[in-house]
Amino acid sequence: PRHWGGAMFDWSFANVFPWAYNRFASGQDWARVSPDTWSRNVQRLPTWDKNSFYANHLAHAYHGAMYHNAGRANGFSFLASVPFTVAGSAVWEYFGETNVPSLNDMMTTTAGGIVLGEVTYRASQLVLDDGARGLDRLLREVAVFALNTGLGVHRLTRGKSWKVTRGMTPTRAPHEVSFDVGYRSVEDGGLGAGGLQQAVVRAGLHHGDPFAQDRLTPFDVFDMSIEFGSNQPRTLMAVQGAGILTGTRLAPGVVLGATMEYGFRSSTVYEFSAGAFGLGLRGRTPASGRWRAGAELGVLASPVAAVPTDFSLAWIERPYDITAGVGAR
Repeated sequence: PRHWGGAMFDWSFANVFPWAYNRFASGQDWARVSPDTWSRNVQRLPTWDKNSFYANHLAHAYHGAMYHNAGRANGFSFLASVPFTVAGSAVWEYFGETNVPSLNDMMTTTAGGIVLGEVTYRASQLVLDDGARGLDRLLREVAVFALNTGLGVHRLTRGKSWKVTRGMTPTRAPHEVSFDVGYRSVEDGGLGAGGLQQAVVRAGLHHGDPFAQDRLTPFDVFDMSIEFGSNQPRTLMAVQGAGILTGTRLAPGVVLGATMEYGFRSSTVYEFSAGAFGLGLRGRTPASGRWRAGAELGVLASPVAAVPTDFSLAWIERPYDITAGVGAR
């Protein structure tokens, strides 16, 4: 069942807590809101802001994921949780800051929040086990809180984090988890010129089988990954999520699907972020012994993306440009 009261509590927490932290703990001037700033903001048209790449294209998407999970954690479907993300973003821009409402922030918070919110919610269901006890239960709850803060806060405030439900056997969707550890060398000016040297750790999750059913509902099938690297201003370097919004099986091993995607990458070498919608075909041959072949063909449209530029105009005051684009896969 849907719990409207619980959803509104979690949604409000997602706005009030970060505002209160920035207002009272870190003393940010932009958090000193008042009825006067609210009145001014509602009379202003949104503009493009000049905040840092990391804040605009990862922090806002992460914030949007908390709005989305306010709905998902309280019994709302994927589609019914989307308005929580849209409304949360608008309320923050008009009433959570003294700054002029930012159009790019609302777009990134909404698009990135929907994708990150849904993939982290689904991934959390693979970890949670309300029948677990002791250290196993503690580790599961800590992992969920780290992966999905919105759902973690929901469980803590309702006592679900420690309540044991007997006879609960969680149903796990088919999934694959991968971990990669490696070393990356980026040379600037030729081999041995002393460029970037770093250790890299990457974790990935593939959820669901697109060929297992005739119809696919939102994010039955998705991929997500996260990457960390050393020798960077920030250890977290990349976050990606992409899921099938709707799909249909045209023939055995052939699926037509519409996708929604979000990606972020930030390092001293390159920065890029985009939210996108896609349409494409996926194909897979029947297994032959230990082998099978797969292929994907599709087109993408990105209504909001961020790319680095060396030609930032003086009044923009940021080293990246906000744009739109198309692509193919």
